[in-house]
Amino acid sequence: MQPIVRIALLATTAAVVFLNPLYLGRVLYYSLFVLLFGLGLLYWYTTWHVGKKAASVYVKGPLRYRSNASMAPSLEERRVWGALVITDDEVLFLMRSGKTIETGWSAVRSEVICTAPFATQRKKGLLLATEKEGRYVYINATEPVVALLSPPQNE
Repeated sequence: MQPIVRIALLATTAAVVFLNPLYLGRVLYYSLFVLLFGLGLLYWYTTWHVGKKAASVYVKGPLRYRSNASMAPSLEERRVWGALVITDDEVLFLMRSGKTIETGWSAVRSEVICTAPFATQRKKGLLLATEKEGRYVYINATEPVVALLSPPQNE
């Protein structure tokens, strides 16, 4: 599916750039922009999107939380797109590789010792750290993740 979408994106982009709108007609020319936008969404969906249903099938159980996110081992490294998934036992970062879903990073939920929010110049996210390693997860809504991963308070 991805090669077909890539070729269609390339052909539509070439048509928008090189064809004259007066030659094609304005309605057909501007409908190519709608097609280009739709193909871009389809490319995103087939390349990076991990939905709630696909994530629950992958982890073989119910999800406590799922959100689109990106992850990097450090602030300087390239980010990987996917979904942050929290189950009753684990914290997982799932990413799509073609049609299959893979685990990019996982940790037992009780081993996560640090959930520190951070902000860079353009994005905000969380540092999820265990005793062995830490990962920077770029996510818009950090509060639900912090609430789920923080230990319960005994009063």
